[in-house]
Amino acid sequence: MTPHRTRSTGVMLLVGLLVLSGSASVGAQPARDALERGVAHGQKGEYDQAIAEFTEAIRADPEFAEAHCCRGSAYHGKAEFDKAIENYTEAIRVEPKLAEAYHNRGSAYVQQGQSDKAIADLTQAIRLRPKHAVTYHTRGLAYAKKGEFDKAAADFTEAIGLDPKSPYAYWGRARTYAEKGEFDKAIADFTQAIRVDSEFAEAYWGRASAHFCTGAFDEAIGDCTEAIRLQPGFVKAYWGRGACHACQRDFDKAIADFNQVVWLRPTLAEAYRARGAAYEAKGELDNAVIDYTEANRLDPRFYYSRGLARQRNGELDEAIADFTQAIRLKPEFALAYYTRGGAYISKGEFDKAFADFADTIRIKPTRGEAFCGRALVYTHRGEWDKAIADSFEAIRLDPKLAEAYAIRGCACLAKGDFEKAIADLTEAIRLNPELPEIYYNRGCAYGRKGEFDKAIADCTEALRINPRSAEAHYCRGTAYRMKLDTSKAIADYTEAIRLAPALAQAYYYRGIIYRVEGEQAKAEADFAKAEELGCGPAAAPWARLPSGRKPTR
Repeated sequence: MTPHRTRSTGVMLLVGLLVLSGSASVGAQPARDALERGVAHGQKGEYDQAIAEFTEAIRADPEFAEAHCCRGSAYHGKAEFDKAIENYTEAIRVEPKLAEAYHNRGSAYVQQGQSDKAIADLTQAIRLRPKHAVTYHTRGLAYAKKGEFDKAAADFTEAIGLDPKSPYAYWGRARTYAEKGEFDKAIADFTQAIRVDSEFAEAYWGRASAHFCTGAFDEAIGDCTEAIRLQPGFVKAYWGRGACHACQRDFDKAIADFNQVVWLRPTLAEAYRARGAAYEAKGELDNAVIDYTEANRLDPRFYYSRGLARQRNGELDEAIADFTQAIRLKPEFALAYYTRGGAYISKGEFDKAFADFADTIRIKPTRGEAFCGRALVYTHRGEWDKAIADSFEAIRLDPKLAEAYAIRGCACLAKGDFEKAIADLTEAIRLNPELPEIYYNRGCAYGRKGEFDKAIADCTEALRINPRSAEAHYCRGTAYRMKLDTSKAIADYTEAIRLAPALAQAYYYRGIIYRVEGEQAKAEADFAKAEELGCGPAAAPWARLPSGRKPTR
């Protein structure tokens, strides 16, 4: 969040140098006349004409320090900082006590990110002219760029004491407070800057950013809107307002603001990424992929975002290709390995998933989700002890990781340790009560213990969250069958078959009920279908393992 150049650097541009030029003690009259003409051009932003006049003044008097300083300011106005520094340096050689030259050279160094050189020059300028507020302001910016926020705040405070009616020092100190996370102080200083200059668009934007960080989205939206009114092409204000709308889940308004950002900055890859994220949150995955594709064209870093959208859209091969490209561009991108591992699990390619989770752990061994993912692979391999070990590590790293408890619970269930399974699945439900797989796996555990009413209650809760869960219908049907409530059992098995026509166990056990009730033809048809699908009397386990955690950004 940076303001316009003249505000962010505190550079003494040509308007300020009129006073300097009037005080010149050297230079023949032709040189002084050329200097004054150059200053006049500079005041109007006509930097090339100004440079020509200053060059004429230097030609007339090569030792005219003020002319070198002014020409440096003209180059500064053109953002040609190397040439500006060269001219300021020459001015200092001719006149070592010219405070303005030290100040302006320091300001140019700030723009180049050379903070140490900037601080040295600005400190010398302060020695030569200790009551100049703008120099303290500019040195404050240099300290802030170095991350020395306490020193920056002290300089901005000094600038405020010397010139309490300047909005820029309040603005600078506010930014420093924001960097330190002291958002209330930042908001107070931005507000003071606005009181001094009610048309200071950057101050509204800065205050909006501080409000955003405190979660005060309505206030942030109001400030962004005012910044846009004052400066209609203010890209960051549209961006910030769009981000606030997205946080409020008002995605249509967010997209409208990001549209404006794209229109104003059509080559800004991040704008397409942000709009793509809003489309993705709306469920408009095709539009999201289009925006992520454009973001990738402009900046290849965004393959990962497009991969996430494609994964959500069920385009697993395309998602994997995007994650692979993200990894190629950034080989230590742990999250891309982790997310690609999740895509491989969805495809049933467990060896590849295992390799990706292992790479995630190698790069970032503190990521609990990676151990959770590898544990899930172990469950698909039937390696229950290894699954339990990885789940333990995931829980140690992240005690609130519901999926780790769920996977460990399922492994315990598969090993026949029903009490531990129920304890882990209960903790998983406490941490994340909206995962249907956890309820029906606990229902399976209760069923294996013979606690059929609890099994039915858990499966019913799973179906409340996801009515299309074939496994939950199957599990509940089995509990009803064990209670001899055959009509409800048949209803659940039938619904399970409708949702998952390849669920062989549902045919098999529905066939058993039909045979007991004397409906031999129906029984034979169900047994034939179950056998066709590979299910015999030894089949039909209670439990199904959870599908795993969705990859996170």
